[in-house]
Amino acid sequence: MIIRNIIKQHKSNLKECNNEMKRVSDVHQIISKNHSCNEQGITLVALIVTIIVLLILSGITIASFKQSNIITRAKSSAKRYSASQIDEKIDMAQQNLVAERKGYDYSIKDLVDEVNKENKENKDIDTIFVDESNNGRKATYIIDDYFYDFTKKDDGIIVYNRKADASDKDKEKYKNQNELRGLKSGIITFKNDKTDWTNENVNVTIVAKAEDKSIQEKIDNGTYFVVSTVNDVAKLTTLTKSITSQVATKQGDTIYACLTDGYGTYVATATEKIENIDKTAPTFNATISNLTDTGYDVIITGVTETQSGINRIQCPTWTELNGQDDIDSSWATSTKSQATKQSDNSYKYRVNVTDHNNEYGNYITHVYAYDNVGNVNGVELNSVTVFHAPTVYLSGGSSTFSLSANYLIPGHRYTVHYQYRAAGTGWSSGPYDGEKSFTATSSNYSTTWDMGTTTGTNYYGQTVDGFYYSIGDTAYIIDNSK
Repeated sequence: MIIRNIIKQHKSNLKECNNEMKRVSDVHQIISKNHSCNEQGITLVALIVTIIVLLILSGITIASFKQSNIITRAKSSAKRYSASQIDEKIDMAQQNLVAERKGYDYSIKDLVDEVNKENKENKDIDTIFVDESNNGRKATYIIDDYFYDFTKKDDGIIVYNRKADASDKDKEKYKNQNELRGLKSGIITFKNDKTDWTNENVNVTIVAKAEDKSIQEKIDNGTYFVVSTVNDVAKLTTLTKSITSQVATKQGDTIYACLTDGYGTYVATATEKIENIDKTAPTFNATISNLTDTGYDVIITGVTETQSGINRIQCPTWTELNGQDDIDSSWATSTKSQATKQSDNSYKYRVNVTDHNNEYGNYITHVYAYDNVGNVNGVELNSVTVFHAPTVYLSGGSSTFSLSANYLIPGHRYTVHYQYRAAGTGWSSGPYDGEKSFTATSSNYSTTWDMGTTTGTNYYGQTVDGFYYSIGDTAYIIDNSK
């Protein structure tokens, strides 16, 4: 029908051309008879008129071709198959495979290849892979101008469903993807932005390599998929976007990565376990020990840090008197405020009154344990009261003596032990000869006591450990309130 219309249109155009040529000839004759111009001028005018007429006629002819849409229809009719024709070709290809292999031992890809094989000479059917799942038992292809879903049933038969038209844009997209079929193997490596211990996240770059240079260019351009996830290898089968980096946020995070071809098949897999992230601060216990009038010890035990390791333990200390005027200004890093590791893996720090303006009263100590990446755990200890040692002087005659004491704690009860000794002799190791007790009403105290019968006029004392204090060279004094 189309060809008949073309011939008819051309006959009409030729007839019109003949009529126009006749009119041109008539015009030429009239010009020749009625004008006395020279022969060359007349010929030139006639030629110009002829050219104009032919141009007009050629425009009419081309327009008529366009109006009838002959070119477009011819191109379209040579390219497209109807949907039912494509279905028939798929059915025929499946019948051929069953006969050739004597059963259903073929894949969806085999079936699509057979469709191509049937049309190898004409090459007028496009078959483009789109997607695959369930170990190849489900797949989607573009065949000519349609999307087809294929499913291989348990009995081996492959059923299909034509679900949508495929645009030129769809075809271009999946043709590019199908170029990846050349990738048969690859190597995946990882580059971490931090290799030493850190308390920050580690960014992991996934690097995929192939031996073929052209394929490597496609990998570098993101044409191949590098599918990756953190800590969940099962999710690799559900990810669809290309990922070239991952972020590990904690110690032991594992990066799983797979390089896939255009069909979603893994051609290379690799894992990277991150073992240099430490975001956990050390733990410990701290107590006060060996309290005397000169200071006290801070004992740190049970120190635990299993990752980057302990760096230091700092013990900043100050008194309530005058605020923090006596604190070490660089206590966070200063060796002056640093505890010392002991042979039993505990740590000890000595607080000395002499390091705090010789101030007495309430002391405040904090303990901070740092690991090697800067994680820190801090504890505030209960305040500690450091008392000045009382100073006591005894003097007396044959039956009485006078007591003078300083640096006492109001409200505390004290006991003085004494021995009778002749002048020039020291405190004996034997029992003392007597004692006197009193309650301090202020920091200074004085009184006179009856000693009874005495021998000698001078009394001597010595320094002992514990809560006994030296009282000059005369006697002992005990703070019974401690």
